[in-house]
Amino acid sequence: MRLAKRLAVTALNRIGRYVAPAYIAGDRVEDAMRVCARLQARGWGVTVCPWDDETDPHHEMARRYAEALVALRRAGGDGYLSVKAPSFGYDRALLADLVAIAEEDGRRIHFDSMYPQSAQPTLDLVRAAAGIYPHLGCTLPARWPRSLQDVAAVAGAVETVRVVKGQWADPVHPDTGVEDRYEAIVRALAGRVPRVAVASHDPPLVARCLDILAASDSACELELLYGLPRGVARLAAERGVPVRMYVPYGVAYLPYALNDLRRRPRILAWIARDMAVRALGLRR
Repeated sequence: MRLAKRLAVTALNRIGRYVAPAYIAGDRVEDAMRVCARLQARGWGVTVCPWDDETDPHHEMARRYAEALVALRRAGGDGYLSVKAPSFGYDRALLADLVAIAEEDGRRIHFDSMYPQSAQPTLDLVRAAAGIYPHLGCTLPARWPRSLQDVAAVAGAVETVRVVKGQWADPVHPDTGVEDRYEAIVRALAGRVPRVAVASHDPPLVARCLDILAASDSACELELLYGLPRGVARLAAERGVPVRMYVPYGVAYLPYALNDLRRRPRILAWIARDMAVRALGLRR
């Protein structure tokens, strides 16, 4: 059993390194901006996020976030920055420095969701930031039952809410009913926030949620993770809904991607198909 597990991990690492150029923007902000330029040329919006690991100092991550904001401003368009509050220690002074850069052109700062223990301090930081800057966003994961209650807390505080299934499970509640909760969160947000981003590669779920939002006063967009299949974008095009790509970069992204692949075997099928397409010399 141990040998089989070790062989499986080795295989996953080899696969990850083979497909990395198609699934990771690169190590530097310049790499991410080149990817963003290609995506924007196709008419898609972008969001960028430098990824860290637990060893990166808070002030260094704040510097990288600031660097990304400046790069987005130079690139033009409505690309925005996603941040992870634990990466800069929920430090309000560091956040104020980022806001000072973002407000030069009204660039959006979006707070990603992280592990369950980070939910409340991140929400507290978002609400505090709303007092000094209006162009904010945050993410609500459907895997956490608390997200339905958090709708009331973020309504009025942010201009955009991104709904995801979520990476981390709730430690207290069973990981069931995620799709139903996802749809319930979208329904609760509809008409209460200016914009809702449906972030999923699940076609039936995306279709239902976009239809819910179409009937509300909230604008909406479909947000996809760079490198994963884009076929679901067709559902957005059919409804006249804009598409945005989340473009992560940095040396810490590959380990995350591999961990996600181990948790979600379905991604292996996507990668296998992608590898076959690349081997035949076709373009995605």
